[in-house]
Amino acid sequence: MAPVCTCGAAAQKCMRPGKVTRNGYFNFLREFRKTNCGLSAVETVRQGAKKWRSMSQKDKSKFIEMAKSAPKTPRRSRMRRMRGGSMRGRGRRIGRR
Repeated sequence: MAPVCTCGAAAQKCMRPGKVTRNGYFNFLREFRKTNCGLSAVETVRQGAKKWRSMSQKDKSKFIEMAKSAPKTPRRSRMRRMRGGSMRGRGRRIGRR
């Protein structure tokens, strides 16, 4: 699905907006990307950060509320990553006693 471009730039230049997160600033950047197509990723973040810092707390509250209502994603356990047969790092000594 192509992103909806509201600024009139070419469709190839528009970035995907991303999903709603539990971080208010990221939710703001999500909206900022929709209205500021045609900028590079770095320039989008620079200009977005500048605007975020200049916003009042009242303006930021919309994005903070979005973050509060975003679904919490479960964390993966560490044991899943350790699968693989290697005995290093598990506290066992192999060889001499």
